[in-house]
Amino acid sequence: MPKISKINLRQLFAKGMKPTQEAFYNLFDSFWHKDDQIDISAVKDLQFSLDNKLDNAAKDSLLGAFNDALTDIHKIVESDFKGVLSPTDPTPTEPGNYKPAISSGDDKPSDPNSTADWGKKYPNANNLRAKEGFDTMFYFNGVSWSKSETRILNSISDINNSKTVLKSFVEPKYTLDYTFDISKTNQYTIYGVAYWFGRQLKSDNSAAAKTGSGQYYNIWRNIPTKQGNKKIGKLILKVTPYTNLSSDVVKNTTLLGVKNGVVTPLVVGTSETVSPTLQIFEIDVEEYDFISIGLYAFDANPVTSTQTIEFYTVDRTIVEDGVRKFIEEKLGGSGGSRPGYIDLIDYGCAGDGVTDDTEKINAAIIELINYGGGIIYGRDRKFKVSSINIPNVLKWCRIGIMGSIAPAPRFGTVENFDVKAYNGMEIISDLHDLSRGIINVNAGSGFAGFNLVTLDVQKVTVRAYNNPQCHGINATNAAQLNVEDVIVDTGVYNVQASLPTAITAGILTPKLSNGAWTTLKNIVVSGYYSGIYVYEHTKGDYIVLASNKIGLRLYKANHSSLFIRPGFYRNQKDIVVEGFHRFEIQQMAVELVGETQYNENNKWQLSLFNLEDLNNSGSGKISYDVCLGGFGPVDTFTKNGGTGVICTKL
Repeated sequence: MPKISKINLRQLFAKGMKPTQEAFYNLFDSFWHKDDQIDISAVKDLQFSLDNKLDNAAKDSLLGAFNDALTDIHKIVESDFKGVLSPTDPTPTEPGNYKPAISSGDDKPSDPNSTADWGKKYPNANNLRAKEGFDTMFYFNGVSWSKSETRILNSISDINNSKTVLKSFVEPKYTLDYTFDISKTNQYTIYGVAYWFGRQLKSDNSAAAKTGSGQYYNIWRNIPTKQGNKKIGKLILKVTPYTNLSSDVVKNTTLLGVKNGVVTPLVVGTSETVSPTLQIFEIDVEEYDFISIGLYAFDANPVTSTQTIEFYTVDRTIVEDGVRKFIEEKLGGSGGSRPGYIDLIDYGCAGDGVTDDTEKINAAIIELINYGGGIIYGRDRKFKVSSINIPNVLKWCRIGIMGSIAPAPRFGTVENFDVKAYNGMEIISDLHDLSRGIINVNAGSGFAGFNLVTLDVQKVTVRAYNNPQCHGINATNAAQLNVEDVIVDTGVYNVQASLPTAITAGILTPKLSNGAWTTLKNIVVSGYYSGIYVYEHTKGDYIVLASNKIGLRLYKANHSSLFIRPGFYRNQKDIVVEGFHRFEIQQMAVELVGETQYNENNKWQLSLFNLEDLNNSGSGKISYDVCLGGFGPVDTFTKNGGTGVICTKL
């Protein structure tokens, strides 16, 4: 058999192509052994391929996929997050998730197959342990404690780690393995575990004697979920509750999961009045080592009961289709994309700040629009472009442009700082076009010529050049706009910014009468003629407008705008009203240029007006707080017009 040279994964998994089993093995052999090619006859099966080394590209991709999955899980877990817990803290009383502060290797067994629990012990969490090398979360339900833990992968080249990552993306296949029916007395043994009659199953997996003569229980404790080479992955319980007419008490099924000795209640019998109709529970038990079941009835003859349990085995075998699905979703598809998501580096962008990535980024956006919307993800890389173009969108969709981390805000009133230091994803441009933005939404064919796109920009720096001759984000034609954790600047520290001579803006929000809805949060705009153009339905908070000729520019709007706490630094005019506009600014924080804080280059940043409304077309109120640089708080607030705007010092 001839040796196989390195093949691009995307070539193999292009749409419409399905490799043969042999071709699939050949590819993986060449992919992981591209430098030291081996004969295909040495690859006995896929398991052997997986047991060999992964190169750095596969390593990074698999780790990224794993981290994405962990992020989704953490979002769910931390929605009920109550805080960090130290072993010496008081015992919590509030139900919720608690993150252990300290992990350790205390009492770690030498036998890797040991099921004994180990790690830092938490007496205030029922002696749960936090293991070194695991991401652990404790959960308190108000009565008992449980925990979840996931191994932190330090090396994807460990075959056990790579298998875990791959398996997490393989669609599980469930097969009905056994059905227990309480009406069939010859089935009272479940997977070799005999039932225990006349005992209650408690939530801590202990058994207690029944408390009443008319109560009948059947419990099965510690049924192994691993049965030979099979794994019990799911249970479906079908139970009709029983009503005691004298006390109107109902008991249901109790189901517990046990992992590393830690008991987790999955379904717990209730003592409330419940309609005695069929109830169905579907429970995932794959992660547990053992399960315990308790069934309850008031009928002395259980044969008349309606209680069944279906046991399903789960199969996550890493086969060709499973790996192909993983690669298509995480690495393959069209240039490293999957529906609704495109990683720009995988898509083919250089992301080096030197190579022009305009064409590829615009192609990625068209691909998302054709799909129905999604995001382009730029990691923490720098992309040189002329203009990122959002074409006419005929159906409602959201296009997101997102980086990996929120950039640290960069603005001030004194000295000089390097604003070009590493700060996450950047989009840089030397565009000279007064009608376009570095990110630009084209006019559409919808009502009044607006585009049906919702533009969503997050965790990005959009950077032009000193005295910019283009807009930063031009979304006047968009249906809606969300900008969050974004810096729009000109590549220089705002104190050193030159006087802007072209009438451009850092952010142009969606215009009047197009159903616009704009959200602005955690934003810095500096060095532009106008910081932000504001139309209708706009809400902003934690916005900084620094060294712009005009900070906020309010145009005619049929609906009001609300700004919670904008900051204004070294703007000639902080707010200018140029059309009828209802608005409120709840806490306007202003810092004026101090007497010794300017030179010939930046004296244009001295304040003229905090509010200018020459036609008195604004209607609203401002609560302000003004500080003079190098001095401190002052009572000065300057207006030019604006009789309809009530301005009050905080």
